[in-house]
Amino acid sequence: MERRLRPGQSFGFERVWGKKLAPRGRLSPQAAVLEQQQKLAQRQEAERSAVRELDPSSEEAIANSSDMQLVFFGTSAQRPTKARSAPAVALRKGKSNWLFDCGEDTQRQLLKQALVRPGKIDRIFVTRASGDSAFGLPGMMCICSAAREIGMDTSDLPLHIYGPPGLAEYLRTFLSVSDTYIVMPIVVHEFVTCPVPEEELDRPEQLEHRCCLFRMRVPPDQLNPQGYYDGQIVQLTKRHQQRRRKRKGADERAVLAEQHLPDPGDPSRSDVAPEEMTWTVRCDENFTVCAAPLSRRPQAFGYVVRESDRAGTLNVAACEELGVIPGKDYARVKAGESVLNRDGNIVRSDQVVGPTIVGRSVTILGEAGFNASRQWASDCDLLVHPATSQATDGSCAEAAGVLAREVGVRHLVLTGFPEAQPAQVDASTSERTANGASAAMPAKDREAYSGASRYMAAPGASQQMGQRHVNAALGRQRTGTLRDTFAERCVEVAAEQYGREAVTAARDLMVLSVERRWGPA
Repeated sequence: MERRLRPGQSFGFERVWGKKLAPRGRLSPQAAVLEQQQKLAQRQEAERSAVRELDPSSEEAIANSSDMQLVFFGTSAQRPTKARSAPAVALRKGKSNWLFDCGEDTQRQLLKQALVRPGKIDRIFVTRASGDSAFGLPGMMCICSAAREIGMDTSDLPLHIYGPPGLAEYLRTFLSVSDTYIVMPIVVHEFVTCPVPEEELDRPEQLEHRCCLFRMRVPPDQLNPQGYYDGQIVQLTKRHQQRRRKRKGADERAVLAEQHLPDPGDPSRSDVAPEEMTWTVRCDENFTVCAAPLSRRPQAFGYVVRESDRAGTLNVAACEELGVIPGKDYARVKAGESVLNRDGNIVRSDQVVGPTIVGRSVTILGEAGFNASRQWASDCDLLVHPATSQATDGSCAEAAGVLAREVGVRHLVLTGFPEAQPAQVDASTSERTANGASAAMPAKDREAYSGASRYMAAPGASQQMGQRHVNAALGRQRTGTLRDTFAERCVEVAAEQYGREAVTAARDLMVLSVERRWGPA
């Protein structure tokens, strides 16, 4: 009687189902080649730059292959200019979008690109208690609600807004005075410096019944008995959470690492200074946001978005060669457990799983941070720092370079450029700015620009030059046709202090892709 073999069974010889097996404990040449190719690809990914600039209309930017992009809608300082809109930065992650600052004219900037949709914005973070960061919030709430009403599938999901105290009253006044009706719930989370009763941490306070406006007071981590703040309000999303669980449930393939959350705080403490406080918001299983104060007048915050670590790529060819049973054992070995193969031998996780995918982090500062941001913004992939300070009305590019070097960031982006160039960035900035602006002009505009300068410097002098040509020359400079010498000088100063060339000056509608990192195996 002929004996037949089942898959994975052998007579003790070295051939099973026409394949030649390698000795136990070693990989076959095919699996070894695949493993070498995987390590080479991971090494190339690690040596690649942390941030890459993409074309907004390219397929790579639209697909969001890196799963984390930054879209700059506005890069001006206190006042918008012809070339730069009010401050606004969008973070694209997965199928949702987060917005940091919402200055005036942000709605119109959304219409100029196809990457960020208003219906996909679910969280807005305000960095400063000033008009240039919050004047666009009322209009943004209206277009987000209108976009969600079209499908009605996400109209019950709340729009979370985080910022300083007083933000909820500002939005409440707008809704009551303008007689605006919004379908989706709006939850305003205010970062307070005092303890909050534990029963109020999960119960939002309704401020406006007609528009479903809620307010939540978020205590600092040092005074929070939970240690962190859960940003998912379950009471407002019960129906959606139940529908989501029935539809597809939790995704266990990613194998996320445990998030690093602060320890529980003590509400009775009185020795914590306001500049030492931090607010940690757990948005979901994959992302946490940490906020910290940067200045009091104006009140400004900095935000650090951290992604959870993930398990490395599973080498399926190595699993087949080592005899790992497909199915649950694949998930267990990827989660870091050891399993038994068909022959009863132990297969460790490091034999078939590649290096850990390190979670990325992005830091966005609303004001120049000198002391407080060094502690909680360390080892981030991307740092967005303003080029000018509202407190001092001067350039802080040098401080940005020093901060990037001390906290160990991988890439520095400067934003918040003014329309009029400051008097000095250093001793020779004024002269370089004037010479650079004139040198950057086309030949046909250089004479007109110099004539315009003499015309403005000497009122009443008779000039044989039409005003139309003067306005054309000055208009080209303001609209960005000419080089922005102040931004270039800020990049040079920051790179000199940073010690690296990974410094970028942001501009409107610029798209940056934050690449993944690979950790040790």
